Amino acid sequence: MYKEVKIVEGENFVTVEEAESLDHVRMRVLLEELEVNYDEVEHYTVLLSKFQTKQVEDVLLEKGYQWEETTVYVHKNLIQLEGRSSSIKLRDLETQTEAAFLDVWKESMSGSLSSDSPLHMEEQMKSVKKEIGPSYKKTCMTAFENEEPIGVIMPHIEQGTKEEGRLFYFGLRPKFRGQYRGRELHHLALIRLRDDFGATTYIGATSQNNEPMLKVFSANDCEVRERKLAFRKTIKRK
Repeated sequence: MYKEVKIVEGENFVTVEEAESLDHVRMRVLLEELEVNYDEVEHYTVLLSKFQTKQVEDVLLEKGYQWEETTVYVHKNLIQLEGRSSSIKLRDLETQTEAAFLDVWKESMSGSLSSDSPLHMEEQMKSVKKEIGPSYKKTCMTAFENEEPIGVIMPHIEQGTKEEGRLFYFGLRPKFRGQYRGRELHHLALIRLRDDFGATTYIGATSQNNEPMLKVFSANDCEVRERKLAFRKTIKRK
């Protein structure tokens, strides 16, 4: 069953992607297998195409999943991406402490319009290390302007691919929002994905309610490809 979908496993969570081919019968089998094979995690997420049948959604609801949000996915070809001058400087974990990075990351998540993660910061960092591996130090970057931290970017190559660029997280500290820094920092993240990580394409995602991030995508010529429904379930473990 797992060969028909993509499974992303993190610290205390598991996410099912690319489940468009499953009908309601196979979805039921998959959900049952998930809870048997990932019986120590608390948070389960399944992403559905907007075009899947109501029967598939009904199986998720029956199994205790709840619809949480609609996620917008965008795409951009990075090969012809042009560089721009920027006053923003980036430092990864080779040149700053993990604690300092986590402080900025936590503040960047404060008040964000993206859906809240059910994971604590410690669990999120463990997920980064688990999903990305030893290169996580290169991925975790703090953005500085005039030596003041303004936000974080976390570029990486998607698991199972060689050239698909993703951002594990992207965000600005609250005091720097609404000043067009978001589009500049995002463009810088795309440049890093191509030049430092070897990405040829970028896949981005955000909640359809996150209007500022959707504007950043648009400003950097990212093309909306699809919208997916996120269903989530939490099982409290002792």
